[in-house]
Amino acid sequence: DLLHALAALMKYPKCIEGTEIESQLIEAMLKECKKERALYKRHALQALGDITASLSSDYFDKIYEILNEIFNKDDSDFESGDKDNGEKYNKYLMLETCYETLSKSWPKKQSTQEKYCEEIVGGCVQRLRGSTRQVQVAVMSSLCAIADKSKSLLKDGDHGQVT
Repeated sequence: DLLHALAALMKYPKCIEGTEIESQLIEAMLKECKKERALYKRHALQALGDITASLSSDYFDKIYEILNEIFNKDDSDFESGDKDNGEKYNKYLMLETCYETLSKSWPKKQSTQEKYCEEIVGGCVQRLRGSTRQVQVAVMSSLCAIADKSKSLLKDGDHGQVT
């Protein structure tokens, strides 16, 4: 699969970091993540998460825009209640993938972390209610990874604001 091959190439990102190739690769991956086919979109999100985890550049704004759209779409889909079990299962798999991508693409820049921290944590807490155990595990794993990557924010920031 081409998406996973691109992600595998990024195990050693130093050769493209900070170059035009890096931004072209990310833009191409973002475009692939907007495709409609759910299975393909999941693979694209997984590959995007793997790629951005290996880079030091901050693409979180663009990635979160895609993820947030999926989160909001899935909220309205689940509320309708008329989905069959196969569709619900695929929606849950998509949510798991989104939370995995969220944690892998969590920014290294403290200013971006500060911008999104409260919104992300609030959304994760909201998602825990009424989700399947698999989605809850994905959310908690994502929160743990985000907290680990945000140690400087938690250490240097106002502890009263991060709850």
